[in-house]
Amino acid sequence: MTAKGQPDVLNYEEVKEPKISSPSQIKVKLQSSGVNPIDTKIRKNMTTINNA
Repeated sequence: MTAKGQPDVLNYEEVKEPKISSPSQIKVKLQSSGVNPIDTKIRKNMTTINNA
């Protein structure tokens, strides 16, 4: 996320391929992604955090 707002603020961005720099790291191929309901609330700046 780069900005808060309505869905029209969402942007598709190309990023550089990450480099593996140590034997303990792995790289996975992303097949799909999604947006959860809480993500939309965060983007709209509508979240409140309640201590349970």
